[in-house]
Amino acid sequence: MIITSIKITDMNKNFREQLSRNIRLTEKLNELKRKIRIEKNAKNEAYAFILTSGLLEDYKAFRKNNNEINYQAMDIGVILDDVNKKPDYLMRLGGDN
Repeated sequence: MIITSIKITDMNKNFREQLSRNIRLTEKLNELKRKIRIEKNAKNEAYAFILTSGLLEDYKAFRKNNNEINYQAMDIGVILDDVNKKPDYLMRLGGDN
């Protein structure tokens, strides 16, 4: 079988395109893995806080009583309530209290 230079060029082009796609997918996968590690570490930190603060029973009760809750919405609500409680002058200054 004779392979022409056009076929080789096409094969090289296809190889480069596939390699480029693989590199992009690998980069996306690595970014997802990084985000998963961050999330896992945040959860482990929260669990460590619960355990070292003696709050395990409180956490169990919370889970039992809030089984069907959207926790992300709950978290945002708590944060917004906290922001709304800040005095106006602190909000203008960007204060943390």
